[in-house]
Amino acid sequence: MRPRLLVVVLAGVASTAAQALELSGTVYCQQTCETAVVRVLALGERPYQPLEALFAAAVEKKVPVGEPWKLEVGELPVRLLVTAPRHATMALDLWIPPGGPLPPVWLPKAQEEKVKVEGSTGKAVVVGRGSGQLGRWVPAVPPTWLFGDRPDTVWLPPKERVDAVAITPSGCFALARREGHAGLVARLRCRAKTVTVVDPHGLPQQGVRVAGSDSPVGTAAVTGADGKTKVWIPKGWTDAKVVALAGERGGWAHVRGDSARIVLRPLENLLLVTAQPYPPLLVTPSWFPMALLGTPWVVPGSGGAVPFLHGADGFLQIQTYGFEDTSLEAAGTERPLGVRLVPQAVVEGRVLTKDGRPAPGVPVWLEETESASILGSRVGLSPRGTGVPVWVSDAQGRVGPFFANPG
Repeated sequence: MRPRLLVVVLAGVASTAAQALELSGTVYCQQTCETAVVRVLALGERPYQPLEALFAAAVEKKVPVGEPWKLEVGELPVRLLVTAPRHATMALDLWIPPGGPLPPVWLPKAQEEKVKVEGSTGKAVVVGRGSGQLGRWVPAVPPTWLFGDRPDTVWLPPKERVDAVAITPSGCFALARREGHAGLVARLRCRAKTVTVVDPHGLPQQGVRVAGSDSPVGTAAVTGADGKTKVWIPKGWTDAKVVALAGERGGWAHVRGDSARIVLRPLENLLLVTAQPYPPLLVTPSWFPMALLGTPWVVPGSGGAVPFLHGADGFLQIQTYGFEDTSLEAAGTERPLGVRLVPQAVVEGRVLTKDGRPAPGVPVWLEETESASILGSRVGLSPRGTGVPVWVSDAQGRVGPFFANPG
């Protein structure tokens, strides 16, 4: 069944959502396993929801390993988490309906490691994922709840980098890092800052979401009738900022001492002009933290406008399928921002046995050459490998198609 697309306008940006979207794929394990579990977590802006609801699975299904599976999701964007005993969890974020089956997921063998949150007197959740190209499965830390300083365990691939964060219901957060035999450790050290949000006339604004810059999903606070709220900022942040967002109004301020005052003003529109029609663009602005947005914006590949926070100069990270990621500086809305993306190579093929028969379930790794743009020219850097394959051959031995940086 072909999904029916709806257009949703959020702060002036059009994004796509799909209803009753059917997803399909195949799971493989590095070690022997018969079944795996696929969990679906809703992404996107969901204000006023408690922390438990933000990281609860909307759909959960046990699927056979090595055979095609199908499941329905309510709407995009979502994060898929695939787990199996004694294997690492793998994640894939979806913002746009796929044109067919998902890339096959290969679960690498893992080691059991402690996960601990220091400085927490109540409950906290640890969650995270590795970095990787759009459309590829990456290692992940599934939502893991801890109580006080009591540790738990997670299964992680031995040498893969996984970025995780610990979050408390109050909004305090800290990065969680792998520390040798200590496992995955987060140290919560936050200070409460009082933030007052007013309009240009000085009147307090109720129901406005506020968060620290660069803060993750689940840490936003909401102002009360007096326009005030408390935002928890990690200790040691030297240039602490707080950002407020209320529909088509926004504002930001530096934290002075233990307080900050934000004046809400209408958001400006930053026009993106593309060099050619691209697939839909995923746009992440540096001036709005994920705590307020939830996910990147989805902008038409032909261009469009994104909200700009006056005075908060920064950059836009732009991603799309089949093209290299890029970052563009944004200093204002006086001029349109040109978007020109570098195409990636398309890789596909077959894996065969010595006698020419298809070889199913064979993982394929990719060693890419990192590149950089210097004075407008692409320059190759050192090769970069990964412990996680980019594809697994299907029943006919087919691999791909998938995208890779040329070189």
